[in-house]
Amino acid sequence: MTYAEYEQGYYMGDSEDDSGPPEDPETQAMLEHLVEFETEMYRMNCKRRLSGCTYKQLRGLLINIHGEDWKDAL
Repeated sequence: MTYAEYEQGYYMGDSEDDSGPPEDPETQAMLEHLVEFETEMYRMNCKRRLSGCTYKQLRGLLINIHGEDWKDAL
């Protein structure tokens, strides 16, 4: 599944998360804030881990994700 396919499913309501939003707007705001924080922490950890990779390793990871047309994903 490509990111575009995932994004399309998310915006069309096909996501697997059926928990629904909390009723309270303040609870929703807290939830969104915490999700953004966790996402940023995960992104920083990934960037730190991947920054030690060589070009060949990065290329291999991108080919695993996107196939031989990996450059189109950049």
